[in-house]
Amino acid sequence: PGVSYDQGPEALLRYQDRILYGSDFPNLIMPRETEIEALLGLNLPESFYRKVFSENARGLLASLG
Repeated sequence: PGVSYDQGPEALLRYQDRILYGSDFPNLIMPRETEIEALLGLNLPESFYRKVFSENARGLLASLG
C-alpha cells in the first residue's frame, strides 16, 4: 500500500519548518519504514528531510528549555 498526501509535496515544502516526523508506536497502521520510504520517494530537497526528521524536533525541544 502506498502513502498519499492530500495537499501534495508543495504543501510539505511550504510548511517544512513546522513538520515533525513521528509515529503512533505501538499502534502503527503501516510499518514506519514504509512511511519513510514514501516520504523519501517524493524526492524533495535534502534540506526538507533534515528538517522533518531531525532539525525541527531539536528546535522544538530547545525552545521548551
